[in-house]
Amino acid sequence: MRLIVKDSADEAANFVAQQMASHLKARPDLVMGLATGETMRPVYARLRKVFRTGEAPSEAFSSFNLDEFIKVPKTHPGNFHAYMRSELFNYIQNAENRCFMPDGMTKDLTAAATAFEGKIKNYGGIDLQLLGIGWNGHIGFNEPGTPLLDGSQQSDLQQLADHP
Repeated sequence: MRLIVKDSADEAANFVAQQMASHLKARPDLVMGLATGETMRPVYARLRKVFRTGEAPSEAFSSFNLDEFIKVPKTHPGNFHAYMRSELFNYIQNAENRCFMPDGMTKDLTAAATAFEGKIKNYGGIDLQLLGIGWNGHIGFNEPGTPLLDGSQQSDLQQLADHP
């Protein structure tokens, strides 16, 4: 792992967007793992500009988001589907066919997590993963002090459902 420190959040967002653009130029069909949250807003703003100016292609990549709230409809303005639509998906072609998010409304969390991981595997895995660090040090929905497990775990999903 290589740690790169920037002097400001703005510099960091520019750097991340440029790295993403570079990877997309080299491989337009890249499979990306995407995140939400305040850390990603300036990254996605810069990425929209990269796409708009043609600096990198936006037509062929696929993405899988880390998370979604459980029992919050896709139509709710506070869920991650809405966030991703407003921050990125509304600015790329055919996002609904190649940008995937967990289904927080499913009745069977285990089956949904297994199917989501299967889809990632069918796409060849994640080539580039974005992660932000929250104000309390959380990464994704992995709060400080919780075990980091491989994959989408039903127990993790249920824990979120039990503690909204």
